[in-house]
Amino acid sequence: MRRCAKKADVVAAESEELCFAVQLLSSLMALFEEDVVIDVDERPTTRMVYTNGVTLWLLILQRLGGGKTLEETISHLLAHDFDLLPDNKRVREGRISANTATYAHARKRVPLEFILDVSERICDRLSQMSPPIIEGKRVFILDGTTITLAPTKALQEAFPPAPNQHGQSVWPVAMLMLANELQSGCASLPQIDPMYGDNNASEAVQAHRILGKLPANSIVMADTGFGIYSVAHHCTMAGHEFFFRLSHARFKALRQDAELIDEGLKYKTYKRQPLIEKRFSQFKTDFEVAPVYLKEVTRIQRMLCVYFFALMVQTLLERELRQALANSDYDTIPMYPEHRACQAPTTRRVLDIFENIQRHSLSGDGARQTFVTQLTPLQRQIVNWFQLSPKKYGA
Repeated sequence: MRRCAKKADVVAAESEELCFAVQLLSSLMALFEEDVVIDVDERPTTRMVYTNGVTLWLLILQRLGGGKTLEETISHLLAHDFDLLPDNKRVREGRISANTATYAHARKRVPLEFILDVSERICDRLSQMSPPIIEGKRVFILDGTTITLAPTKALQEAFPPAPNQHGQSVWPVAMLMLANELQSGCASLPQIDPMYGDNNASEAVQAHRILGKLPANSIVMADTGFGIYSVAHHCTMAGHEFFFRLSHARFKALRQDAELIDEGLKYKTYKRQPLIEKRFSQFKTDFEVAPVYLKEVTRIQRMLCVYFFALMVQTLLERELRQALANSDYDTIPMYPEHRACQAPTTRRVLDIFENIQRHSLSGDGARQTFVTQLTPLQRQIVNWFQLSPKKYGA
């Protein structure tokens, strides 16, 4: 008896939730009709009953009802939502058949663009019903996942399966990403891209596409997978503030150049100077680009392009070395003169440390012998951190 009572309570709760959802959806559809989003009279013939608006309503109703059958859906329409049907003689006379064949055919006729437009407007309306929670701004949480699709030829071409040691598997894999509005819980339309193949997309690329669709001046929250420079840059360029969780290694690397400006019982606030300013200064100091005595614009462009590539290589070397230091058991490395500790190694210091390395080759009688200066322990450690072999260095 208790099980039956509990089951009855669950059914009643689900029925109440369904009624509330249907009422909310009805009010949204009414607003859309006022905005001429769903035009019930937009049909090729006045005899058509299942227009795009009616068909989409029934599709949503099926999902809200936990997978209602076609018969149950049509019965609900005729009993409760008859006013949604367009005006024609059969509707006025109440001669609408409960046969599901016409509705089944109408489901295949609804344009994808119509579904996307209405879905996006529903999300926007629901978000607007909830007030912003932080300084008049809306907060969106980025999240993504992967799904395995049916092994049909069309899906395999659109979403290539994962490769393995035996070739390629048969199951197509798609990447989904969306932004959930924190206050209302509404989700944006998902960004769907292939995970493998020539047209695959990374999480950073998907995030870039979603960020441009969010309301202006929003706050974006995301987990460690999004806590990278490119996603933060796209947030800034789209006019959003962001709050990302960082991995321990990434936070440790960023903190090395940061200044502690505030501290509480359970928090610490750091400030870090943008590295772009540091890179510009290196043009004039390390590379001594200025002053420029060339006169032709094309020659100046070519020279700056060469220095840009040199600066990019220098930056990548520093990134690799600092990430290796962050992932190691050490907090510092003795790269400064007199073996003083260094928390943020630079390419300039690496070049200075390897300045004494010499390589000599002796040739004679058809033979050739090469001599390379023996590496110090510090030099060997740096070579290892660059994922090179000290034994082959200089060979």
